[in-house]
Amino acid sequence: MLRLKINKNDNIQNQIVKGIIELTNKGDLKFGDHLPSITAMSDSLLISRTSVIGAYEKLVKLGIIQSKERSGYFISTIIDDNQSSRSTTKVMFKEKAGNKPQQDRIYHARDVRIPDVFVRNFFTEIRLRKNSTTEPLDIRQLMSDMLLSMRRIKANYSTSIITKNVISFLLTVAVAIKKRTPSPTIILEYPCYNKVHDIFSSLGFKIILVPVDQHGLQVENLESLSADCIYLTPAHQFPTGAVLSQERRDYLAAWCQKNHVWLIEDDSLSLMNLSEKTSSPIYVSHPSEKNIYVSSMALILGSENGASIGLLPADLYPEISQLENILYSEDSVLSYRLVSNYLHSNRIIRDIANLAHKRRKKYQLATEGLRRAFGQPQIWGIPRSIYFSFLIPPGITVDHDKFPSHLIPMSTIFDTFGFSWLGKRIIYPFAALEMDQIKLINDYFLKIAQEQ
Repeated sequence: MLRLKINKNDNIQNQIVKGIIELTNKGDLKFGDHLPSITAMSDSLLISRTSVIGAYEKLVKLGIIQSKERSGYFISTIIDDNQSSRSTTKVMFKEKAGNKPQQDRIYHARDVRIPDVFVRNFFTEIRLRKNSTTEPLDIRQLMSDMLLSMRRIKANYSTSIITKNVISFLLTVAVAIKKRTPSPTIILEYPCYNKVHDIFSSLGFKIILVPVDQHGLQVENLESLSADCIYLTPAHQFPTGAVLSQERRDYLAAWCQKNHVWLIEDDSLSLMNLSEKTSSPIYVSHPSEKNIYVSSMALILGSENGASIGLLPADLYPEISQLENILYSEDSVLSYRLVSNYLHSNRIIRDIANLAHKRRKKYQLATEGLRRAFGQPQIWGIPRSIYFSFLIPPGITVDHDKFPSHLIPMSTIFDTFGFSWLGKRIIYPFAALEMDQIKLINDYFLKIAQEQ
């Protein structure tokens, strides 16, 4: 019988799932090993059959185990005993309840929006010529030009679509894939933005979650998995800030091509790379007919005025372009017109450069404060974004009642099951803070470090 310890005061299903994942990671359970039957597990642990059934169902959804008629349940993940601990298959399964407001906080940035003076002038012009014929929107071409200048992507105008945000684009992609594959499976990076998870789960996708470490998505885990599509943010993973390494990009692209998997790349956090050397999008470095690319202006223009551009394979474009019209409304057209006029103005590059400079100063102040207090706080994330994550070194005790409210411990929004590279990390949404607030956080951590 499996060596599982169950505390009946906590969620029993989750304990079983966590226990079997840990035994698989340690190598005590290997590919092909059979699990006890539902009845045997129930009798052994003195728990209800319902709890065992629920746990096994979660493990099946994660791809950890499979069931065969008349054969029972067996381990379906492959563990290589020679791999390092970071590349061992470790799959998470659950976000913590009530984490959505916390996740939305991470994406909030006070320094992001179209300047008020431009917005006022825009609506004044609309009001003065409200009876005139509206001119065609050129936002698609303007956003294509932005991708070329900032990410060196030559967007095919005839296979790109514009939506109000990334979630709207992902919805069209999910619906199109669902039409082709009635019971599709998608691999999501873990942690993952809850709205992305909700889009695919609400449409009946089987979801497999693969964790991220300091080098990005643990692509070694993919070898034992089967899926129709995979979604990830390789340039700046949410919410850790980790960047997918070049070696892992190569592996991921080869795996997707070998298994005919749609690769959905969300590059929204990379349009702020002015004067910075960054990794090329997978869409550019590993072109494929199965690649899908999306990027958003929201972190430059503000979420209320954001617009996203999605680049699609020719094979998928006809189905998605039909869905694009459904997403249009009078409100979105007005928003697109505002964004279009702003992108066409002579101030956009200057404003983005000023925004990047402001972000860089905040990032520098925050990271220097952490290094002064902790030496090597293992910072993941880059200045062009709006957040990064860090680790408080072992031996430093923090009073959570006095912990800076602007910072978000990873463990408060995700169930990380003791994986040290995730569970102990702190998310620092520096773009949402003023310089004085960052200085106060620096003073707080320096005082703690000096006292201990």
